[in-house]
Amino acid sequence: MKRKKAVSLIIFTIATSLILSTPLHQAYAKGNDIKIVGNQGTVSSDVSPYAVKGTTLVPVNVITKLNIQGVKINWNNTNKEITIVHNNETITLKLNNSTAYKNGTKFELEQPAILKHGRVMVPLRFIGEATGQKVIWDAKARTILIGEPSSTSSSTVTQKTALSKAREETTNLPATTLGDELSTGGIATRIVYFPVGISDRYFEQTIGRITYYEVKNGKRQEKWSANFDENKSAKNTGLSFLPFKITKELGSRPTIDGAVDYYKFIAPIDDLSYGVIDKQGKEKKLGHVDISKSTTPFPDINK
Repeated sequence: MKRKKAVSLIIFTIATSLILSTPLHQAYAKGNDIKIVGNQGTVSSDVSPYAVKGTTLVPVNVITKLNIQGVKINWNNTNKEITIVHNNETITLKLNNSTAYKNGTKFELEQPAILKHGRVMVPLRFIGEATGQKVIWDAKARTILIGEPSSTSSSTVTQKTALSKAREETTNLPATTLGDELSTGGIATRIVYFPVGISDRYFEQTIGRITYYEVKNGKRQEKWSANFDENKSAKNTGLSFLPFKITKELGSRPTIDGAVDYYKFIAPIDDLSYGVIDKQGKEKKLGHVDISKSTTPFPDINK
């Protein structure tokens, strides 16, 4: 009898460990997942919504996947603060804080925003406040309805063109480096810049650091890397997309004569935006991509 109890305890311990070590979005059975439906159809997410003390938390990047005109979302990694702008209204919310501000006016949320598996999760009500959309929870269908879904809505998957495929292949090549003497503030935000129409050389920017690569002999070779101060503005000749003071650098600084395409990925809100920056440093944002439905991290810009 004691042996049976011991075996049962071991099995229970192993099963419990497996459950606790499984990421939250994998721990739910498919039948228990909460579905989000917007006016363009089902909104996908790599982290499933879940309830905390009766309040449903959803990934904040749902906002960018609703295709609502004029909505802009930003993540401040230093302050751990989310800012959403829509129809001349600005909403701010910090992690682990249930107090949010709408045009400076305070309002309370049922639960604070939290970081879960690298994604910012916010109360469902916050999505409605930020977008002005009606939000309905259908408990029976375990579905969140945001806005008025269209019966003719459909999802469009970004297709791989020759340029976007080549850019993806370039960033996946093995790399050679100049060394690890420079510091970085983290990779929560990553921006990749390619000269327009080019795929064999590019810049990769993280917080406080930028690196330039060129492809040669089947590798992406680091030719230049630098630290910069985001609090100090500066004009860098040939690098109009980097308007900050360079504080330390390795290698030979490159110059770009024309415009660059940019791809900005903000990990905590799972947001990929893209556009073009001209040689005067003027940015033109072209759109957002639902990464879970896209076949490439580099949507086609120059069609």
